Amino acid sequence: MAALGAKFHFVAKGELQSMPFFRTFLRKLGHFAFNREDPRARLQQAEEIEQALRRGESVFVFPEGTFTAQAGVRGFQLGAFKAASRPDGL
Repeated sequence: MAALGAKFHFVAKGELQSMPFFRTFLRKLGHFAFNREDPRARLQQAEEIEQALRRGESVFVFPEGTFTAQAGVRGFQLGAFKAASRPDGL
């Protein structure tokens, strides 16, 4: 990832905060942990991601939202697409 030469963030599911290695990795490198269960937290976290985009930082989002053993592709979460398509230049 260092070869990209740009400031970037991953958006990870909040459950990773309960895993010591991932929690440390996310926090120290400035990645986002997204709490999908709390609507108010989701709005705040979405604003933080939009602020990073406004600063010109790259944000990696995996729109399926999680890894679960199941056939086919899961439904996409649309928040990342909405932020990327905003008319104010995000």
